[in-house]
Amino acid sequence: MKKILYIVHSSKMGGATISFLNMVCGMKMAGYEPVIVYPDYNETFISILKQNDLEHIRMDLTPLILNTSSLKNKILYFYHFATLTIRLKKTTKSFERLVRKVKPDLIHTNTGIIHEGFFAAKKLGIPHVWHLREYQDLDFGWTIYPSKKKFINALSASNVIAISHGIFNHFKLSTAKDRVIYNGILSKTEITYNPKKQKYFLCASRVVASKGHEDVVKAFASFSKYHPDYRLVILGDGHKKFIDHLHKLAEKLGCKELIKFEGYKTVPETVKCMQNAKALIVASKFEGFGRMTAEAAFAGCFVLGRDTGGTKEIIEHTNGILFHDTNGLIRAMNDVCSLNEDTYSQRVIQGQCFAVDNYSIEKNIQKIIQYYSFLLDRIV
Repeated sequence: MKKILYIVHSSKMGGATISFLNMVCGMKMAGYEPVIVYPDYNETFISILKQNDLEHIRMDLTPLILNTSSLKNKILYFYHFATLTIRLKKTTKSFERLVRKVKPDLIHTNTGIIHEGFFAAKKLGIPHVWHLREYQDLDFGWTIYPSKKKFINALSASNVIAISHGIFNHFKLSTAKDRVIYNGILSKTEITYNPKKQKYFLCASRVVASKGHEDVVKAFASFSKYHPDYRLVILGDGHKKFIDHLHKLAEKLGCKELIKFEGYKTVPETVKCMQNAKALIVASKFEGFGRMTAEAAFAGCFVLGRDTGGTKEIIEHTNGILFHDTNGLIRAMNDVCSLNEDTYSQRVIQGQCFAVDNYSIEKNIQKIIQYYSFLLDRIV
């Protein structure tokens, strides 16, 4: 039985963490022995680990996030850089001691902003996998630590899984040693399709500026003038100041009564909303993968998505509609409403077939096992 030491940057139940849990639970079922290192406490995360009898260890890590989006952060850039560098040396030493104790066959780091696994593996002669789930700069606006060039050099000395071809190309990865492996979203047995769609569009993500909600509200305001029987449903928690801004914007544009902000929903609740929606709108400025886009395919929900990043990559294969800007989104909303029932169903079901073949948990586990075998067989 191969022992894999996994490192997560956070136990908060975001997309990267959910995808990780789907993967690690599947790897245990496949006969591997996972040990999970995490830096913070989240009750849901820990509960899932315990339910699946997964060994877990809490310890300090250094997420290497350099946010230079504001003037204040730009002024303090060198201070933050130095602080992260000093902290990283300390947490890497602690992690090395843990690795010597655990004696894993392979170290698997779940995101690109955690470097302890890379340095410890390099020093101790253990294979390391970096699982890149983000662009860092294009999606979150971060400055890549220590620089993009140096990070790419580190990746060339490691083994890398990218969750999309876009991320693979962004970091100039090698087809000889690195792989594109899509996230495992749901089991292939969990596809559903409800042909009786209700007259509402859905947004399901964190309600923050980078997810493009402002464009959605503006587009819906124009669309609703000619389709007053439609509603816009927005799921997810987020920044209160930004949510208040959206409320005021909707009121100014005369569509406040047609928009429902429903807050955080569990995955089953979100899937149910997708099953009934006319379409899911994914307006994020840039997604590394686009988990909600893939999840919508499993739920039999048409997707209107921005023509960027992982969203574009998924929609090109799952028969949704891409848009570039607010006017493009208005056209996409009109287009999906004009589809007859047979054409709509055909496009959704074809998209589901691709999703099952590429984004299922089973396919993800199969690809991960193949990659581990490729790496571990080389050192036998």
